[in-house]
Amino acid sequence: MRVLVIHQNFPRQFRHVAKAWSERPGWQVVGMGRDTAPGLPELEKTGRLTLIRYKPHRQVHPNQHHYLRRMEDAVLHGQAVARVLLKLKARGFTPDVILAHPGWGETLNAKDVFPNTRLVHYAEWFYNAPAEGNGLDPHWQGADIGFDPEFPVSFDDRALIRAWNALNLLNLDNCDAAISPTHWQKAQHPKAYLDKITVAHEGIDTENLGPDPHAAIKLSSGTVLKAGDPVITYVARNLEPYRGFHQFMRALPAIQKEHKTCHTVIVGRYDVSYGRKPEGAKNWREKMLQEVGSELDPTRTHFLGKVPYEAYKRVLQVSKRHPRNEIPH
Repeated sequence: MRVLVIHQNFPRQFRHVAKAWSERPGWQVVGMGRDTAPGLPELEKTGRLTLIRYKPHRQVHPNQHHYLRRMEDAVLHGQAVARVLLKLKARGFTPDVILAHPGWGETLNAKDVFPNTRLVHYAEWFYNAPAEGNGLDPHWQGADIGFDPEFPVSFDDRALIRAWNALNLLNLDNCDAAISPTHWQKAQHPKAYLDKITVAHEGIDTENLGPDPHAAIKLSSGTVLKAGDPVITYVARNLEPYRGFHQFMRALPAIQKEHKTCHTVIVGRYDVSYGRKPEGAKNWREKMLQEVGSELDPTRTHFLGKVPYEAYKRVLQVSKRHPRNEIPH
């Protein structure tokens, strides 16, 4: 069996499945990611997995219409990957199946190179905006925009995500099958494509993840927090309203006032993955500290930024209370 696994930041969601497949006798696993992808060095060194990198030959044109910037970026990614696939084909490698996250456009031309190869997409997301004119509160119908009345939806917002979905529709049409990790994520996609999508949760590594009564973290201030201490945690890739960061920060002064000894540990980059950057501040951390910082006890409020995986795991093992901000299942 020849399997090609594509993710611009390989391996990301495919880490465990790529590892498992590489251990199967007679299976050849080839990974593909951007020049910046971390890869799986432990498998590459043993020869169990081959990683091929690609890089778009240029950036999106600075004068491109902002509705189309994402599509142009996707075409550039798809073109770069197609060039690599053509070289693989010329060397005699034809995969039996391609598993890919198509969100950056990598597989736009995969079927043009390998028309008989089964293409399976990771259908993580389809953008939606709140509907209008149906008698319902439009603020609370959107999954991507309109989820919070604090951030009203403009016509430009709607037009933008409609254009973004052009790539998602092409991906849904191109693939032979697709996988969504949750029923809710699957339900965001158009009804015409739901029969293509299978719900398969990514799973939880229960042998690696679990409580540790001896877990502890040492903060830059010298404070040591241990499992069992009154520790509140908030973790996200980026600290932004899309992940409820603004609500968490506004609740924190009351929590600290009520509980005089609790510590709060906040993990995440100070950037934006989804939505807009704030006005009047470099990032949402700075914006929320402008709003509520004077009400917080700085000796009990700890921003760690981005941390290594093992440190992230210890933070959660130390945590006494952790608000959910992930996509609901």
